[in-house]
Amino acid sequence: MKDGIYEQIINSEIFFELQRLEDDRIIEKAQLDKLEAPALLSHYLSRVIERSLEYIRDAETDSTQLEQQIVLANKIIEVINQELGPDFPQPEITRQGRLLKSIYSKLNRSDTFLNHQSTVRPERSLTISSLFTGDQSEPSIMQEFKKEILSCDAIYMIVSFIKKRGVVLIYDELKTFSQVWNKPIYVLTITYLGASDFEGIEMIATLPTANVKVSYDTDLTRLHAKSYLFQRDNGFSTAYVGSSNLSKPAFTDGAEWNVKLTEQHTPSVFKKISYTFDRYWNSPEFVTYDPKNEVDRQRLQQALTREGRRTTNSEGVPIRLAGFDIQPYDFQQTILDMLKAEREIHGHYRNLIVAATGERVIIVMGAVCAMKSRVSGTLNKYISCIA
Repeated sequence: MKDGIYEQIINSEIFFELQRLEDDRIIEKAQLDKLEAPALLSHYLSRVIERSLEYIRDAETDSTQLEQQIVLANKIIEVINQELGPDFPQPEITRQGRLLKSIYSKLNRSDTFLNHQSTVRPERSLTISSLFTGDQSEPSIMQEFKKEILSCDAIYMIVSFIKKRGVVLIYDELKTFSQVWNKPIYVLTITYLGASDFEGIEMIATLPTANVKVSYDTDLTRLHAKSYLFQRDNGFSTAYVGSSNLSKPAFTDGAEWNVKLTEQHTPSVFKKISYTFDRYWNSPEFVTYDPKNEVDRQRLQQALTREGRRTTNSEGVPIRLAGFDIQPYDFQQTILDMLKAEREIHGHYRNLIVAATGERVIIVMGAVCAMKSRVSGTLNKYISCIA
């Protein structure tokens, strides 16, 4: 076994391996916590079972591969039923090996939209989590969102920037979801940097079942979360968490990374996402936006315009800040102090600064650039600023 940190259930094989390593290794162990045991033990068992089923799949002939996998799965279920008794019965898997794909009311089959809904499903699994990276070999995240919208019961979005060109890409599906099916949409966003389009927010907010809340306090709230939760009342909800704002580049050709989480695969993570969304939604920082209220409309327009002036003039041209005395925030000064200590005290000249988008990293980079003139020529080559 390699050196490093672990969170590994000790099985018989690992037990004997650790005994062999005791003479020349410091080995840390801990008692399994009874509250965490169900998650850790089930994770361990899932890997054992998955490898066993893969072994059967690869070893058996085509005619018996599936049948033997189901037989093994039912034997495991049988052991559980014998151990726990009639108070905790677990049904066996049917021998036919069929997979339920959807259920819809026959009464609505004449409705073209609902008929369309019954045939739409995301390409990626509803039970197994996955990663989208924007690679051309993957399903388009825009197309996946369209299918998620047309197959869920409620939509929850936390997104920093909402662009009109991004909303347009999925607007037909959102209209069907809201106007035809009368299903709810909940959106949380901010006015930071004025990056959102007023028209984009309006397009969503004017949908009949849409509920939009906005944070105007950009000094306190720098929300960088981008998450889209598609709730399904049958327990097969999905969520996308990653780097994609609601914009055209993020949905089309951007190199965006987004993890698709499923309620079936990661229920505890799903609960955390739902809980956090509810906490934000009920926070006084986020104010309900009513597109029919002229006061709300003016407030949003003015906030986006005011924030936009931080980085551009009225014609969208970047503002030059030469001649201004700009001081770093405390968290930015901490970064600069740590960098200075690494260089001047420890002699480490190859340092990397990583900070979230929106943390005004450009100010830090500007300060680092200013340090160039105060560094000897032998050290200049070690300073590279990318913002």
